Amino acid sequence: MKTEHNSKNKLIIIAGPTGIGKSNISLKLAQSMHCEIIGADSRQLYQEMSIGTAKSSPKDLEIVKHHMVDSHSINQEITTSQYEKQTLEILNSVFKQHNVAILTGGTGLYIKSVVEGLDELAPPNLILRNELETGYAEHGIDYLQDYLKELDLATFEKIDIQNSRRLIRSIEILKSDFIPKGKSKKEPRDFTPIPICITMDRELLYDRINTRVDRMMSDGLLKEVESLVEHRQLKSMQTVGYSELFKYLDGDIDLDTAIELIKRNSRRYAKRQMTWFRNQGEWKNFSADNYSGILEYINTQLI
Repeated sequence: MKTEHNSKNKLIIIAGPTGIGKSNISLKLAQSMHCEIIGADSRQLYQEMSIGTAKSSPKDLEIVKHHMVDSHSINQEITTSQYEKQTLEILNSVFKQHNVAILTGGTGLYIKSVVEGLDELAPPNLILRNELETGYAEHGIDYLQDYLKELDLATFEKIDIQNSRRLIRSIEILKSDFIPKGKSKKEPRDFTPIPICITMDRELLYDRINTRVDRMMSDGLLKEVESLVEHRQLKSMQTVGYSELFKYLDGDIDLDTAIELIKRNSRRYAKRQMTWFRNQGEWKNFSADNYSGILEYINTQLI
């Protein structure tokens, strides 16, 4: 059943794959509409991860008030349920001052949780989880990726396969006999969403991603990763741009190989994001270079 939404408050959602320019579009919109931004990126939450997560510059973060960006430490593991709860509390406060806010990012499940709420999920299978974590410790992330790919290719193509926690949880859910009881009605939301997905020619996007990785390296990504080595066991560290450079620091691969892997894994992540947004929800699609069209459309929805 669809979640009920209040029509007074408007939540503009700027979604899309990594590297496509969501942050810049959202910043321009927020300045134009004098509103605040809430991040929907599962890694930009963390204060210690900046270059590799492509956060907006400190200057931009000051120009417009941002929430759920630089808001947590890497030692604080944030579940989707916690993200939903914290973001709804922020929106409740923001809408007391202004009836428009912007939610932006590429973590589709975060966006879905805020707009629709979370479905009931299978309880954890601790025996299977232990087996999977042991396999991961002994054989690396390829073990989990191969396991999920063989189990369910559709799920494999949708999720972040560089995130071991997501892989393990997906396998748990797929192998469970859990039947959700379902909710007769999801909690109503005190806003009406305006969902916009930013698009771009795939090859152009891939070129942008490759260039961005080179820029990250010149901006000091390796130094940032070196500063986080002692925290590498944290789940927040198991992500593109960090895990590859940890392998370089371990001496398993050379630096050029690590950089090429970051580019490849970022492109693959972008592809999975595009698939997710295409299959989840109803989006108004706009090309990344059509800011005027985006602004015009939003203004028609604010009436």
